[in-house]
Amino acid sequence: MKISLNIESRRGDRTLRAMALRWTCALTLAAVVCGCSKQSKPQPSALGTKAGPDKTTSAPAPAPAKVSETAAKEPKQVKQKLITLGGSITETVFALGSGDSIIAVDVSSVFPPKVHQLPKVGYHRQLSAEGVISLSPDLVLGSTAVGPPKVVAQLKEAGINLVQVNDEKTIEGTRKRIA
Repeated sequence: MKISLNIESRRGDRTLRAMALRWTCALTLAAVVCGCSKQSKPQPSALGTKAGPDKTTSAPAPAPAKVSETAAKEPKQVKQKLITLGGSITETVFALGSGDSIIAVDVSSVFPPKVHQLPKVGYHRQLSAEGVISLSPDLVLGSTAVGPPKVVAQLKEAGINLVQVNDEKTIEGTRKRIA
């Protein structure tokens, strides 16, 4: 009897540890993603709010800039064509809200499910330059493991903007990759 209880107790401990590890990872990822948000909220002043009008004097405010109607109707935001090489990099780009810019991925990118609909350009460590160049991307994001070196040189010679980021498997490495 004691042996079976002891085994069950060990299994329960492993289950609890695994569950705690999952929650820790999930909360850490959520904190990293939320901390990288580009939305800014107005900060209250250090002195608090004043009940009356501000009594400081300053130069008169400049006149507002005039904007033509056509410029106001058509914002000039150009969508970048992005190729991600490496599953962790693809996941990070999607987590940061830029997944719609991705036009192709490598075969190691399997999450989120939306990547299954995108064209594949090969495996990030054994790339073919032609597959990447044919899509005319504005930016190619890959880890330092992207290769072979001959292909990396071909991409750069073709004028492809290739950014290689460190792919450390640590929380600090993830922070560096996001920044």
